[in-house]
Amino acid sequence: MFEALGILWGNLIWQCLAFAVLIWLLSRYAYKPIVKMLDERANRISESMDQAESIKIANQEAAKRAEQIISEAQGKVRDMLTQANQMSQRTIAAAQSEAREQREKLLADAHAQIETDTQRAKEELQHEVARLAIMAAGRVIGKSLDTQDHYRLVDEALADTEQAR
Repeated sequence: MFEALGILWGNLIWQCLAFAVLIWLLSRYAYKPIVKMLDERANRISESMDQAESIKIANQEAAKRAEQIISEAQGKVRDMLTQANQMSQRTIAAAQSEAREQREKLLADAHAQIETDTQRAKEELQHEVARLAIMAAGRVIGKSLDTQDHYRLVDEALADTEQAR
């Protein structure tokens, strides 16, 4: 029956034996290196995945740190702006205070100058009034007064004007 099908037992045994040798050779020299290479590749892929995961975690941590740094910088900027505003307000207040002090000093100096000028004008006016009074008295008396009489009359006239005030 096998012969009717064209199967020759001698060839079949040689073919089975050759196939078994081929399987043994492939398993010994090809299958193990291929499996080893596939295992190594699987390990490299696994390591790459682990590295990618660690890089992802590191990036997330770096992003969090960057956000913290940015928020700290923004806080410092706000503090600096607040300090600058306070400093400018103090500077403005100091300048206003200094301007007020200068204005008050100038007013005081002006009042003092006015008082001095007023006093001087009063004294000059008193001397002029005394001179005119002496001249009028000299005409009334009809004689010229000497220096000593002149000073006595001026002092009396000044004393009278002071009492009249």
